[in-house]
Amino acid sequence: MQYPKRIDQHVTETKTFKMFSNIIPDEWIIREMTERDYGIDCYIEICEKGCLTGKMLSVQLKGEKEIKTHNKDDFTYVADYDIKPSTFAYWFNLPVFVLFVFIDTSKNIVYFENIKKYIRKNYLSFQKEELHIMKINSNHILTKDNVELINILYLFENNRQNLEHMIESFVLNFEQNIELLDDHWCRDSFMALDEENNDDIRIINLYRISKYLSSYFNIQWNVKSLEEMIREGQSMFGKNYLLYEKQVAEFVQQIIPIMDKIIDKIIDLVRKSEGDYWYKENYTLWLLLDKYDIKRKIKNMLKYIR
Repeated sequence: MQYPKRIDQHVTETKTFKMFSNIIPDEWIIREMTERDYGIDCYIEICEKGCLTGKMLSVQLKGEKEIKTHNKDDFTYVADYDIKPSTFAYWFNLPVFVLFVFIDTSKNIVYFENIKKYIRKNYLSFQKEELHIMKINSNHILTKDNVELINILYLFENNRQNLEHMIESFVLNFEQNIELLDDHWCRDSFMALDEENNDDIRIINLYRISKYLSSYFNIQWNVKSLEEMIREGQSMFGKNYLLYEKQVAEFVQQIIPIMDKIIDKIIDLVRKSEGDYWYKENYTLWLLLDKYDIKRKIKNMLKYIR
């Protein structure tokens, strides 16, 4: 008696989906695709404390019985997986975060990669429609213990447009902000900030942008909160003004070293790791970071506060 045979590829696909599903928290929702696969196998909706959050990401699942490890230029990676340039273009233009998951079904290892980040790092090849290989860092392993990484990756990618805006604002206003901080270093403590020139608003804006970028780049933020600065100044000198020189001088002392680290991270991102992307999408900023003598200005300020 002959029966229909199930091909190995279908068996691998089923095992791949099961392995990935077993990692995902039970409260998260996995929505399988009912239409033909064009590069997305399922969607995940992240739930928190039993609540639907609206956080949605798409997932491309691939699996093999044995995945080989490759080494090139001190970079160890897996998955020399061939992908059509049109599929990369489709992923990059999707309005949601796209997670590529590659599973070694024999060893039960689940690798992952943020596809849009991967494209930005290989942007020149992507633009020329020559990007057709997916390489996943061999350290990018997903388990039940670290599955919260998906949520973190989602947040980073979902806020990407805001990040680029913050980076541009930080760089374009850098010289004016250095002058602003220099003006308010070691002045009479009881004096209020010049509200006519909006110095208080400019300090608050610098505070918020720097805090955001510190969080993104994982830079320690050891600065008093704005609320604490305002309350402290008003308790000392009255409530007629929002900020006073004493609190701002302390802010200058704290923020300059942080700005120095932020600039290093921005230069590394814009000129190096994602250089081709920024060159194409924001040439002015890319060029400014090459011509603009930012590091020298920071070093001059660091001399004051040390």
